[in-house]
Amino acid sequence: MLKEQVFYIALVTFTLFSPIHLNAAGINITFVSKAYGHSFTPNDYASFMATMDQFLTESKLVQANMANNDLTLAQGHADKAASIYVWNLMGEIAEKDQKTAEEISKTIKTLQNISSPAASPAAAGEQQQQQQQQQQQQVNQLVANVDTKVNEIMAMTIREQEADPGFSDPFAWLMSSIFGEKKDNGNTTNQPLRVAELVDSVLRSYGNAYSVGFDMTDISNMAMPSDKSSMSMSNIMTDDDNITVGMGPMNTSSPTMMNGENKTSNDYSLTNVAEYQSAQGLAAKALEIFNNELKPMTSDNDSAVSVSNLENGLIQLNDSIRGKASPMDVMMVAHTQVHPNLLEAFDIPLKPGA
Repeated sequence: MLKEQVFYIALVTFTLFSPIHLNAAGINITFVSKAYGHSFTPNDYASFMATMDQFLTESKLVQANMANNDLTLAQGHADKAASIYVWNLMGEIAEKDQKTAEEISKTIKTLQNISSPAASPAAAGEQQQQQQQQQQQQVNQLVANVDTKVNEIMAMTIREQEADPGFSDPFAWLMSSIFGEKKDNGNTTNQPLRVAELVDSVLRSYGNAYSVGFDMTDISNMAMPSDKSSMSMSNIMTDDDNITVGMGPMNTSSPTMMNGENKTSNDYSLTNVAEYQSAQGLAAKALEIFNNELKPMTSDNDSAVSVSNLENGLIQLNDSIRGKASPMDVMMVAHTQVHPNLLEAFDIPLKPGA
């Protein structure tokens, strides 16, 4: 019965949320439908939480663009939020709480309708201003409702994981049960992986924003803009990376693309403002999670240096995006300052290419 209800919700909501405005708004999105269960593996848990973060980020970008009276961008972000919700979140949320899933579906649909250019006030002068203010107030309330519901689901998910101490590593859990070794609930792995997922999303959005034409999450596509960068890359690469780094002289004004392209860092220009905004919002979210979740759990002095480097890397990632740095520079920060320090500070394996 539940599966039939979930299918019905998915069918109806997909019809309502058909993203007809995505191309017009310049939104690039890859639909990846993921099946989650209540007992996540660490990677699935991190992916689910990071996807919730993306959903909230897009919703709040609707609010920000409405405040600036940019309905085209607002509509694009509303459609992207709806697409993320339908394809990656709604089914899992419905399993946890069907009523909440339905409420979020209705709220997002309303948000799409309000942000549509067709909903723009037709009046002029003072009357138009009053209508815009009312419209903004309604959007603010809708986004606040989404934020509350999503945070409730996140809290529920965290409680489920904490109630299942064996989900992270069943063998380690069995050994700890036999020998009385105290193990944490996997949070020291989950939250860092959540940040890693978000940083990958930052890179994808930034790549779309600058139309780079390659996968910025793949370290093999890194450019070598300087001898200093070459040294940074050599420090994090091993034979297992299966990457060959050229040893010839580097030209700082014309770096060589490892994917065979001949573009320089200065050849890229911002072509998609919506995706740029997404990258900026996701980078800010990654830093927020570091401050609220990761930093408080690091009491080991041995990891203090890595944690500090990670914090600096996330701050630099945000600064680089705000400053509209070249895609190569943003990649360099992510792959040489954020990911390696996540690995070292929290002793976790990153997925290949991260």
